[in-house]
Amino acid sequence: MIQRIQSIFLFLAGTASFGQFGLPYGNGQSETVAALADGRFNVFDNIGLISLAVGGGLISLIAIFLYKNRAVQTKVTNAGILVSVGLLGFAAFLFKQHYDASAGVLQAGLGLGLPLVSVIFQWLAARNIKKDEKLVRSMDRLR
Repeated sequence: MIQRIQSIFLFLAGTASFGQFGLPYGNGQSETVAALADGRFNVFDNIGLISLAVGGGLISLIAIFLYKNRAVQTKVTNAGILVSVGLLGFAAFLFKQHYDASAGVLQAGLGLGLPLVSVIFQWLAARNIKKDEKLVRSMDRLR
């Protein structure tokens, strides 16, 4: 299970998804935007961001344990990619909204790049799962 490279990629994708709870999407103080009252725009400012971040992380971690059924693991990983892309788009949309409302006071943080990192790791995992399936099928032909 863990010796397969796709398991490492899926673990890193899950870590990137859950890492959003520690890193802010943006920093800046604004009295006009309620989400920036504490000076940080992070995942806790919207229930949709929380659910997408937890969903993406859990899907990645669940996919690790589906190593015996590569077809299902591929489908779950592709679902994780969709969730992470949705999170990336939604976070960017909210960041742009808050940036415009705060008159440019909001500065981008490292947390805004973590959904992209998660998408990349999940894509690498899906690619390696397909390689693994191809290798197994070629070995089956040789028997």
